[in-house]
Amino acid sequence: MIVIKLQGGLGNQMFQYAAAQSLALIHDTRVCFDISSLEGQSKKNITHRTFSLNIFGLGKNICANPYRKMIELPVNPAKRFFTKIKRRLIRFSYYCESSLAFDPSFFNLGKNSCLEGYFQSENYFIRFEDFFRRTFIFHLSDDFKYHGIQKKIISENSISLHIRYGDYGTADAATHGLLNPSYYLKAVSFIKEKTGKPFIFIFSDHKVPDEFRKQLNCPNAVVPTEKNDGQITDMYLMSQCRHHIIANSTFSWWGAWLNNKPGKIVIAPARWFSDPVKQGQAGDIVPYSWTKI
Repeated sequence: MIVIKLQGGLGNQMFQYAAAQSLALIHDTRVCFDISSLEGQSKKNITHRTFSLNIFGLGKNICANPYRKMIELPVNPAKRFFTKIKRRLIRFSYYCESSLAFDPSFFNLGKNSCLEGYFQSENYFIRFEDFFRRTFIFHLSDDFKYHGIQKKIISENSISLHIRYGDYGTADAATHGLLNPSYYLKAVSFIKEKTGKPFIFIFSDHKVPDEFRKQLNCPNAVVPTEKNDGQITDMYLMSQCRHHIIANSTFSWWGAWLNNKPGKIVIAPARWFSDPVKQGQAGDIVPYSWTKI
């Protein structure tokens, strides 16, 4: 069994699941979610998160007391004796990520491992790319109200542009921080040069200032969704776009990665973290085929 301690929002949980599931596929075993960190969060100085992977039908992987299932001893004396022997034969590993940089030794872990970390690199799962593209399928409700927007996205030279406000300006400012508007202006200019006239769809966790849209100097720039529509709507519509300008956010990272169209252009910020230590470890987050600005 591979146990992964989930933490963070949807994008982070997708990375964590992908790393754990890759290890499970190698060893032909199952993945179990430890959600104790999500359930026990304090709302002080941290963005409150909940289990989000159920939008992909992965709720079945939640385990109550997952570590106990791996190492607990039964009450029955006879069973305890044989279980002790079994525990000596089973190699049990606990892996805590020490750096945000990709660690190739991760794949040396055995089939009974507990994992803790963010695993923010496609190197942890890219060998099973087809599996995850089949797994991360959005199950839209019958009353999905953005079919018109979806058709527009598919028919136009569509660019998803993600702005992360919210906790990046408050609780998480010291770690990530807000991107400078100049990043987006340079990215839009690059997209125009490479693809011609773009139709920009702006996604954000906060109301987008009118001044920002004016600065983009792009008449075809719209905010397609309402703030309370939920994560599944934004990430799904992002993934339908032809090209992407992402924020320093795993949420828009996955919105871009899930787009499997040939020739896609993804622009990502060269500065992923405001924390200099984390920024020094961030070299594996953005795939080599994407463009950093």
